[in-house]
Amino acid sequence: MTPFDYLKLVHNKKVNWEDLTEDEQKAWNTFIINRALSFTSDYLDIVNKIQPYTGGQLTPAEIFKYYQSMLPSNFRKSKGVIRHEFFVYMAAFSTSKYRNRN
Repeated sequence: MTPFDYLKLVHNKKVNWEDLTEDEQKAWNTFIINRALSFTSDYLDIVNKIQPYTGGQLTPAEIFKYYQSMLPSNFRKSKGVIRHEFFVYMAAFSTSKYRNRN
């Protein structure tokens, strides 16, 4: 799954965390989801409220459910430069030496 697939899922109110496969649940990356959501200025307050608790206090399931309850049902990708910057960032992150770091 790509980060945009996860973004679509948190906007989709019909999909529960429990409906995801175990591999999809393990692949969830809160940092990347927060980063992608923060590119939309309408979501900054939502991301900023949960950000302090994403370092281990909340489980990925709780974060997923929080975003589902707070985000609107319609999913929209960021446009133009912001989207390009996100893809450049994702490419750099996925190839960095930190990718396999625990």
